[in-house]
Amino acid sequence: MPVAITELAGKMAGIIAISAYLPYIVAILRRKTSPNRATWFIWAFVSFIMLVSYYLSGARDTIWLPLSYAVGSSLIAILSIRYGEGGRTILDRSCLFGAGLSIVLGIFLKSPQVVLFTNILNDFFGMLPTIKKSYLRPQYENKLAWIMFFAGSTANIVAVDNWNFSIATYPIFLFFETGVVVLLLFLSPHKRTY
Repeated sequence: MPVAITELAGKMAGIIAISAYLPYIVAILRRKTSPNRATWFIWAFVSFIMLVSYYLSGARDTIWLPLSYAVGSSLIAILSIRYGEGGRTILDRSCLFGAGLSIVLGIFLKSPQVVLFTNILNDFFGMLPTIKKSYLRPQYENKLAWIMFFAGSTANIVAVDNWNFSIATYPIFLFFETGVVVLLLFLSPHKRTY
């Protein structure tokens, strides 16, 4: 794909992703969305590590989405202290433990690629409480924000200019991760009908 297209797609992915946090934050402040504390604290921490390791792995045009996630996840994590839920269930604790364990592994092995893949695993652990909530109580997540996260992830796949394993894995993972939440929010048998 021409460099100009991948570069533009990468920047668009970042703009869409950072914009997705706006309706999510508004929904939190209006108490229509209650972010899971374990999810967002894991994501805030992992996003910064992922941003650095992804950059060190050679990502350039696809760096804007991880940058947006690092900033946005940190804001949501801070808001979750007052407006969030969870953080103490067995699932939340297991996810926090799993994330911590993979961080130790990544640090111990001292490889940007290993850190990248352990952080993808951490991201997955962080996602589990939100996947559960999206299935059981989809009315407490913001559909517009998640559609925008999914759109940003889709644009980020277009931004991949080097389809090696280290560069392509994270955009593909984010595409499927956000896609699962969007599907659950719209197809959950537990959704309320008004």
